[in-house]
Amino acid sequence: AEDFEHTKTGEQDLLDVLDVVHQHAPHSRAIAIVYPADQGFRAVVHTHEPSLDLRRALARLGAFGSRNLVSCEIEARTSDEAIAYIRELLAD
Repeated sequence: AEDFEHTKTGEQDLLDVLDVVHQHAPHSRAIAIVYPADQGFRAVVHTHEPSLDLRRALARLGAFGSRNLVSCEIEARTSDEAIAYIRELLAD
C-alpha cells in the first residue's frame, strides 16, 4: 500500500506491469506480482499458457478472475514465502 501511495498508482496499474514483464519473459509459464496486504500478501498472477488454469490451480487461495489472470490473498510472513506457495500450487 505504501508503494502505491508513493508512486501514485493502484492495483489496476499492475496489469500494465504484467504486460511489460511478459514482453521481456515471453516463455514464462506464469508471472506473479506479490505485494503486502492487510493480512499477509496479495498476488496478481497472469499466464499466456493455454493449458494452465490459474483460477483452478490457485483455488486454495480463493483466487478470483479468469483462467489466465487472477488475484488472490496469501497468508505468509514474507514475500518469498508467498512466492514459494504460489510455485508449489502451480507445480501440482
